[in-house]
Amino acid sequence: MCRSSPKVVLALTACLLSRVAWAQTIDVNSVAGVYKSVWHGCSDDECKERYRSENILEIVKHSRSSVYFRTELTFASGHACHLWGIADVEGDALVYHGGANSEHKQCVLRLHISADQIALEDHDYACQVDSCSATGGYSGASFELTTRRTIRYTPRILASKEYAEAVAEYERRPQRRAQ
Repeated sequence: MCRSSPKVVLALTACLLSRVAWAQTIDVNSVAGVYKSVWHGCSDDECKERYRSENILEIVKHSRSSVYFRTELTFASGHACHLWGIADVEGDALVYHGGANSEHKQCVLRLHISADQIALEDHDYACQVDSCSATGGYSGASFELTTRRTIRYTPRILASKEYAEAVAEYERRPQRRAQ
């Protein structure tokens, strides 16, 4: 039989409760910012020509329980993904419920927030159909929380065509969350 001291049980309970609290509540102020990941690739098999590429995720507070996001992902093949919208806090994720794609599947992009990263998940790959080129995709992309920087160009984002489109789409959603 295994016995644990009350202090150990108390410490484990506190740890578990803190993880449950984290999973249930995301403070949008704590994740707002710009995240970047840089990677280097080669344009040929011998790697004679090198290039630098960058993935970007911008998150701007929209309300106490929603954010505007914009992401650009690039791939070694030269393909890319571009998506933006308003995502709601749902458990441990920011979730974007977009419209139906050209295959009549709803785009649902989850931005899972963990203790060290934001990981993207494209449910049924429905978001990539209309917003990525041939070999691009969102699932598996992630951004380390340590790369978060303050966005110093927020007025430019709020004045952008993408932001206006995202807000208009969000306002048309039939089951938009109460703010």
